[in-house]
Amino acid sequence: MLAINTNVSAGIARNAIQRNEGEMTQAMERLSTGKRINSAADDAAGLAIASKFSNQIAGLDQAARNANDGISMIQTAEGAYVEVGDMLQRMRQLAVQAASETYTASDRTALNLEFQALVDEVVTIADNTQWNGTNLLDATTGTAGTVKIQSGANAGQTVDVAFGTLARTIATGTVADTNATTQTITLSSSAVEVGDVLTFKLNDSVNTSAVSVTLVANDVTRLTTTANTALTTPTDSAVGYQAGGVTAATQSLNSGSGTTIALAATNTIGQFTVIAAAGHADFAISDVRVNRGTGTLNTNIQALQMKSITSQTYANAAITALDSAISSVNEQRASYGSYISRFEHASQNLTNISQNMVASRSRIEDADYASETTELARTQIIQQAGTAMLAQANQAKETVLALLK
Repeated sequence: MLAINTNVSAGIARNAIQRNEGEMTQAMERLSTGKRINSAADDAAGLAIASKFSNQIAGLDQAARNANDGISMIQTAEGAYVEVGDMLQRMRQLAVQAASETYTASDRTALNLEFQALVDEVVTIADNTQWNGTNLLDATTGTAGTVKIQSGANAGQTVDVAFGTLARTIATGTVADTNATTQTITLSSSAVEVGDVLTFKLNDSVNTSAVSVTLVANDVTRLTTTANTALTTPTDSAVGYQAGGVTAATQSLNSGSGTTIALAATNTIGQFTVIAAAGHADFAISDVRVNRGTGTLNTNIQALQMKSITSQTYANAAITALDSAISSVNEQRASYGSYISRFEHASQNLTNISQNMVASRSRIEDADYASETTELARTQIIQQAGTAMLAQANQAKETVLALLK
């Protein structure tokens, strides 16, 4: 049938051009973005899978960075331990020197000045070594000195790094009424907790004996200790003694003195009164500290804080204490080394997993340029042909006009 009202051929050509234009636009979009999936309409299932891959890849990359940050954090702590180890070696050298009878008392006093300065610096390093504004070696980082490093892309994939406690000084103390029968120790802070350790040195100018006492602080109104023995429970329960967990490692620098020291706490734990026993009516208190933390190394450092090398006996005791401290430092450094090795392998594994997941995602969402350039050329040719056919379809209707002549 010849008709001019409806140009079916032109409509077919127009529809073909529109479909081809959509395909050509899609090919150009993929070539422009480099992605096969630019919207959910392109491949709904593929988009969901690729998005899941993207989440995992981002998590893996961050976990690898976390592992490397963990390495840097541990290396900071180990660097501090290197310096501590060097100082302990120097202190041992001084102690060995003081243990020789070729040196006089004045010589040992001079050696002890450097010895005590190094002890103080060990504690300073423990108090001041930081990573990202957080102390590392005084049991305040993480949870009681243990830090969780997120080393995986999913929840709970952590590694617990135990930084340990080198030493932690909570407070120092000043003494009123020095060289008196009754003396009062006032701490620089009253924030003392159960488990904190109070240490100080006693020097009796009359009996020339020296005793170092270690007490575990508790919220009590009275504590009693005897040199060379652990703390004992007071018989007077009315004073409010909180029983349980009260132990002490009492260090005597003058064995067999048997000196009994009674300590009475005031209403706040920040102050103690020291009363001399018979035969020790005139004594001096020095080097008052309150330490916090657990662990062998922390205990060893606390023991060193009570040592001196002013006599051959004291020097020999210091050598023994230093051997324990040096061994503990080496053990902690070995622990750090194991963590560093673990995180290095973890980081490499995370990077490897991430790379393989990136490759998998690429196969899902990235454009195949060989295929897409071929598609673009095909649709461009068809676009030209379709345009030509639309012109022919419009031209064909002109033949109908010949019937009207």
